Amino acid sequence: MHHASPRNASFSQAARDSPPPDGVRGRNCIMKDMYSGTVAYGSIQFSGVAPEGFYRVIVDEVIHDDVQLFMEGGTLGDISSGEAVVSHESLTCFR
Repeated sequence: MHHASPRNASFSQAARDSPPPDGVRGRNCIMKDMYSGTVAYGSIQFSGVAPEGFYRVIVDEVIHDDVQLFMEGGTLGDISSGEAVVSHESLTCFR
């Protein structure tokens, strides 16, 4: 049975990072929360290093701005379009 939970209690497992340089975007992706809800759209960032099990994602559009960032605190609403975050592989789907 699936239990609904408030969005602000879910985590996207993402952390803020500095804006990426131009020309480093990869495949488009969808960032999900732990309940499989879409929280943001973006693209994988090829430059830079992400911890094992994570992708660096350039966020293009935030769907739920009250979702907590996992590693550094804050919410998706605290970041700007084009800013990079680190997102867990299991919560990042390619489109």
